[in-house]
Amino acid sequence: MDMTLYALLMKKIKEINDIVSTIPNPLVYRGSIANIDELPASPKVGDMYNIETKSIYGEPGMNVAWNGDNWDTLGAAIDMSNFYTKTESDVKFGYHAPEILDATGDTISWDVSTSDNASVTLTGTKVITITNGQEGKVISISCYGGTLDFSDTTQYNKSTVLSYLQPIVEYEHITYTLIYNNGKWDVTACIFAGGSANV
Repeated sequence: MDMTLYALLMKKIKEINDIVSTIPNPLVYRGSIANIDELPASPKVGDMYNIETKSIYGEPGMNVAWNGDNWDTLGAAIDMSNFYTKTESDVKFGYHAPEILDATGDTISWDVSTSDNASVTLTGTKVITITNGQEGKVISISCYGGTLDFSDTTQYNKSTVLSYLQPIVEYEHITYTLIYNNGKWDVTACIFAGGSANV
């Protein structure tokens, strides 16, 4: 073999070895074991195992890796079954168009299990009955052309502000905000100028 070529080859091998020596030990997944008794007695640095049962290293599904001196815990698998999926999050927390309440009867009924906000158009004042409230639930009702009657003290706790509301005039509407608290709805209201139910 040509000595010049040999020297060149040896130089390249040394350069590669120098580069490889700077790379830290990688984690190498070796598999899943039933319990810690199955961990190897002479592991290599970076050997990683999943432990299927609860052990001194933690809960079932804990991963451990050999660091040269001992088994280092890396974390258990996370049970995602209790988390909302994207679709479930969109349904629960996404925007929902207001439910249009039927104001043709003597009273207005609203089941709030399917919506958190509603809209109603009136020509005067009407009583409203709200069902399926849950502690801490917050809802809102935009009311156009009239006002809602919250005088039933078995259902509602009116804010003192409500007793001072004047009848709304053209281009005004009221937004009621209600919070379910100790079996009743706490009711507040705010008058807004402009807009209509058709906007």
